[in-house]
Amino acid sequence: MQTKQSPASRCRALALALAALCAAPTGAALAQQKFADGKGGWGVTTNHLGIQQVNTPGIDRDWVELQDIKKMDAGQPVTRFAIAHTNKIAPAQYGTWDEPSAGIKRWRLVLGSKDALSINLGFSRFQLPEGAELTLLNAAGKAEFRSFTAADNDKHGQLWTPLVKGDQVTVVLTVPAKAVDDVKLEIGSINHGYRGLGEIPWFAKSGACNVDVVCPEGDDWREEIRSVAALTLNGTDQCSGALVNNVNGDLTPYFLTAAHCSFGSVAGAAGMVAYWNFENSTCRVPGSGASGGAGDGTRTQFNTGAIFRANRAASDFTLVEFDDPVDPSYNPYWAGIDARDQATSSAVAIHHPGVDEKRISFENDPTTITTYLQNAVPGDGTHLRVTDWDLGTTEGGSSGSPLFSPEKRIVGQLHGGFASCSSQTSDWYGRVAVSWAAGGTAATQLRDWLDPDNTGTLVIDGRNEIEAPFNVVLDPPALEVCAADGSAVVDVDVTQEEPGFTDTVTLSVANLPAGASGSYDDSTVEPPGSAVLTISGLAGVASGAYTAQVEATDGVDTVSKNLPLTVAAGVPAAATLTAPADGATGLSTTATLQWSAVASAVSYQVQVDDNSDFSSPEFDETVTDATSVQVPGLSVETEYFWRVIASNSCGDGVASAVFSFETGLQYCLTPNLAIPDNVPAGVTSQIVIPDSGTITDLQFGMNVAHTWMGDVRISLTKDTTTVVLFDRPGVPASTNGCNGNDADIVLDDAATLSAENNCANATPAYVVGEHYTPNNPLAGFDGMDLAGTWTVNISDNVGIDTGSLVSWCLLPTTTPAVNEAPESEPLADATVEVGEALSYDAGAAFSDPNGDDLAFSATGLPGWAIIDPLTGEITGTPAIGDIGDSVVTVTATEDTPDAFSADESFTLSVVAANEPPTAGTIPPQEAAVDGAFSFDVSGFFADPNGDTLSYSATLPAWASIDPVTGVISGTPTAADVGTTSVTVTATEDHPDGGTADATFDLTVVEGNVAPVAGVIGDTSIEVGQTLALDAGSAFSDPNGDDLVFSATGLPAWASIDPVTGVISGTPAAGDEGDSVVTVTATEDTPDALSADATFTLTVTPLPGDVIFVDGFEGD
Repeated sequence: MQTKQSPASRCRALALALAALCAAPTGAALAQQKFADGKGGWGVTTNHLGIQQVNTPGIDRDWVELQDIKKMDAGQPVTRFAIAHTNKIAPAQYGTWDEPSAGIKRWRLVLGSKDALSINLGFSRFQLPEGAELTLLNAAGKAEFRSFTAADNDKHGQLWTPLVKGDQVTVVLTVPAKAVDDVKLEIGSINHGYRGLGEIPWFAKSGACNVDVVCPEGDDWREEIRSVAALTLNGTDQCSGALVNNVNGDLTPYFLTAAHCSFGSVAGAAGMVAYWNFENSTCRVPGSGASGGAGDGTRTQFNTGAIFRANRAASDFTLVEFDDPVDPSYNPYWAGIDARDQATSSAVAIHHPGVDEKRISFENDPTTITTYLQNAVPGDGTHLRVTDWDLGTTEGGSSGSPLFSPEKRIVGQLHGGFASCSSQTSDWYGRVAVSWAAGGTAATQLRDWLDPDNTGTLVIDGRNEIEAPFNVVLDPPALEVCAADGSAVVDVDVTQEEPGFTDTVTLSVANLPAGASGSYDDSTVEPPGSAVLTISGLAGVASGAYTAQVEATDGVDTVSKNLPLTVAAGVPAAATLTAPADGATGLSTTATLQWSAVASAVSYQVQVDDNSDFSSPEFDETVTDATSVQVPGLSVETEYFWRVIASNSCGDGVASAVFSFETGLQYCLTPNLAIPDNVPAGVTSQIVIPDSGTITDLQFGMNVAHTWMGDVRISLTKDTTTVVLFDRPGVPASTNGCNGNDADIVLDDAATLSAENNCANATPAYVVGEHYTPNNPLAGFDGMDLAGTWTVNISDNVGIDTGSLVSWCLLPTTTPAVNEAPESEPLADATVEVGEALSYDAGAAFSDPNGDDLAFSATGLPGWAIIDPLTGEITGTPAIGDIGDSVVTVTATEDTPDAFSADESFTLSVVAANEPPTAGTIPPQEAAVDGAFSFDVSGFFADPNGDTLSYSATLPAWASIDPVTGVISGTPTAADVGTTSVTVTATEDHPDGGTADATFDLTVVEGNVAPVAGVIGDTSIEVGQTLALDAGSAFSDPNGDDLVFSATGLPAWASIDPVTGVISGTPAAGDEGDSVVTVTATEDTPDALSADATFTLTVTPLPGDVIFVDGFEGD
């Protein structure tokens, strides 16, 4: 959501620590942001469990948040909540494998991103075999959502996960040992969440004025609430959207959101995750601190991955279709839709602000038809304006959420605006009426999908998945049949949707292909029950795809389920390979292979090998519903052979002809660099090439995921030469240029197609992997040295559409450079202990400017050591007689006729072996309840070699140990009373990691408690009698502390013993009367806690004494 707040006022609202960011960003901040984009700072370690851990560079959160603030203040919707760290992480290179049980292999990898509030992962390759399971664990070792299995394999080959709270996630894969080779996993993106989840009070949490959908205000909108989901895209952006019904009411999982959310492409839809029923469990009072704080909703119900269907910038809509059904247990609702050309008398918005729990907002006044961000009626007619919200508001993350009419149908989706809890201003929604049919093509309008038969319907009511008291489940849900089999069977389960429903349900089947027939073993079922449907007569059915319809009725309600039926008359014909051409050269190491579709084929096996007999294919994968595949990880300058085998239910067809291609020399980068919207200055990505050579030809590979490629400009710079390669295709012939999406192509001066003239108004805008001429020739770099820094600048030059530079490559042809001698850096001195194996990488200090291989030798090596001539690694193990220093000179000689070389020397020292630390006896320790406890154990340990020690301990939960100082501290409670055996371990800072243990008893005792006072009975004594009242016996101390007694109100004739508490004395005549006496018992401790007891002491006269009562005299 946009706001009216200025950059200056926004900065004043931040903590003082961020105040400096209100100025222009410094070079240091920009450098840190480069690391945040994944260009450096990665680390690989092993954790305490022995599992490999990959750590991302983290982010400069201050700088990232300032970018968001500037975008908001520029009037642009802010959807980003995470920064992507891109890489290629696969089980073959990273992680730890083990075998937890017989026949099961397990792969584990810890991923960390410092200070992240959440992490989510993007698998650029995801294909699991049957029996495999992939689970994500948080830092506490708990799974926050279900595991992933082969059921999550999709045609696009990707998987994007829900969010995991915290800055660490453990990936756990279990797979049958026999299926390990069938695992296809690659983590392409580790996404560092820096806001959302209700944990950043100034920015991320939804505003306090918002209204939870569980509140009574939402009672009339319960069904519509179930249609709305929170979205994340490619792990970095957030929006909202809604499941929408269509004219056929066939429960196709169409989902409507906003185009500016960047879902408007094939690649974008694959990276979409939708969270269902993410709601707070209670109604937080709007305006309260709780309403503005973190909620308790869960993200355990989700869909991941979708298929792009349509989008259009004018009304800012995108329609996708989930690539898996919405789980019926989520109780989804398909919202109604209204495409009539009219405003509404009021409106309701249901949305997810800031990736937080679902909210509902109300506008009680009429909406108006306007231009985006303008008030004039009707303007260009593309948007509905909500003047101001009467209850609730919208915020960042609400983008794409539906606006409902009073008739409970969607009339628009949120584009942007200025409304917030602190600003009673307007929001604008892209109109369904404009999105319906104004685009002119299926890829740019809703009608082709929501009214596929073009019935003219403009009003569609919403519906639940099941309206009847029963449901039908087909197993399998679709059939692929070889006609020669003659028949196929389907289990039809009739389930209860209403508890106790047992009325007879009659089954039938319709829409079978000509020549086929269907029959049930029992066509009447009482739920819950099942029947078997047999489809016969398939031998005479023509090849093709059909949709049969299974119907069930109880005489009142009818449930229909589509049964896709694909019939093949025989195995498919051989595929025809189309690209690259046979014998093609200079291909990328990520090659795109294409072939023509084969009639009746349902899948294609693609094999790539560097041998034409395909004896051990380097790539062997099966794809469905696609006629192209990307083959990653190929070697440069290598000849490969490839073929395709089409298959269907009748079996494998004949293999295609074998084509060959040769990869070229190439240098690639995968920055996944976000392209800021409408910023002509653009953003840059750099690659440094160390290899010299004179360029004779250059090609440029680019993979750009961007809606409306006519907005994009790309230039390439080396030294002082800049060539504009791609310059807003279609402009100026068209004002806005080509409206096609995405470009994964190679720019090549020798190509026959043109990037300027062959941009299609489609998705993708260009043929994937095809070669196109650039706007200006790459020959401008001919004759230059390949070595050095190459910079790509990419920019978006018109508002609304955005995207990213996924990857780019330089594919040069060069002539050899002049030979230069190897170069070297100083070698560090090395120390090794007696009996310790030395591994010293001297080769790392040498490099060759021409990339020539180096051979290594050394002089001065002691007899126990050798050097590897290929790697330069020095190894060996010294004995006790080898103690002393050796000056070693290492020589690196290049493998050329010139045999140029370079030398470096260092001192190699052998010292005595390390000894582990020692431990003394730690005496028992005592801690008091509610008292601060501190105990330094470092004095009980020593290291014979003087190594630094670190400390750990097995402690009760209330205590902790400082690993550096060895101080144990904490404050126990009454629940901790008792004795714990504590073992302290001291570990030396040495490769041996020697340790020493010491154990002692730590006892928690009750803390000090105040004395307890009992009752001192009132006491009477006659004149002349001696008093000896034991007031001290009325007191006790729970801790057994000594008590000191005192008293107030004692008559002058009496005193109290401070030790015993005995009150004594003898009253005389004239002392008659009552005294109120308060006795205080104070414990003899530094706390000096006390207790009081009060009684009345009465002195009475002797018998016969004269007393006066009210003036009368008597005995």
